[in-house]
Amino acid sequence: AYSKIQDVIIKEGLTDRLFSLASVIIETGEKVIEDRRGRQIHEPNNVPYLDKNDSFSLKDRILRLMGIKNIQTAELRSKYTLNWIKPLKKALSSSFNVGLVVFVILGVYYILFKKVISKLGEDASPLQFYSVITNNFWLIIIVFIIVYFILKLIYEIFYYKSYYYADNEELLGLRNGVFGKINLAIPYNKVQNIFVDQDFFDRLFSLWDVHLSTVGMISMETHIDGLKKEHAEGLRNLLIQRTIYKGKLRK
Repeated sequence: AYSKIQDVIIKEGLTDRLFSLASVIIETGEKVIEDRRGRQIHEPNNVPYLDKNDSFSLKDRILRLMGIKNIQTAELRSKYTLNWIKPLKKALSSSFNVGLVVFVILGVYYILFKKVISKLGEDASPLQFYSVITNNFWLIIIVFIIVYFILKLIYEIFYYKSYYYADNEELLGLRNGVFGKINLAIPYNKVQNIFVDQDFFDRLFSLWDVHLSTVGMISMETHIDGLKKEHAEGLRNLLIQRTIYKGKLRK
């Protein structure tokens, strides 16, 4: 039933983009199946491998049948601007987490095989590789983190440029992605929660994230991150006003 639909997503994977294909995901938040272990998992309704233009036509048709009269949206990013420092923050936070994992893994090698090497000698051919790790422990970690940080920063810059959000009185649209693309349409009359928060690295750079969700599982993860406080609060207030307005229309 169209009244049960929460949000509509167009998803383009990397290989989909090569062939101008896209999938339309229709979220109701209610379709639950059981996996082989008997656990209940959510599975959205998926119309895969459409022609890209057809996928957007289907999305617009579904929104109209949901009761959305106006599907043309006006751009919001220029008014509630993503801060330019967002790619740096994302690269630093990711590098910190990855670096911590690498440190733990190499630390295990260091502790386990340092003792073995000291007994058998560094000339033992099966242990030469581990000898290199133990003798260059910090250098390997530092080089890995630097290379990862540079690659991650380049990716985040492209992601930052791809980030787009727009709305009208009935509908919020989000688009992002570098290799794959996600195009998400959320009717305001389906929104359940709106809030603003920060993680540790957000606080270091004075950035804020705006979250909103419907009953649909994908949009539960929807957020616009990397805004300064005044823009985050302004965007939150706008979303709240839109949601309240649509609630009054329903009544």
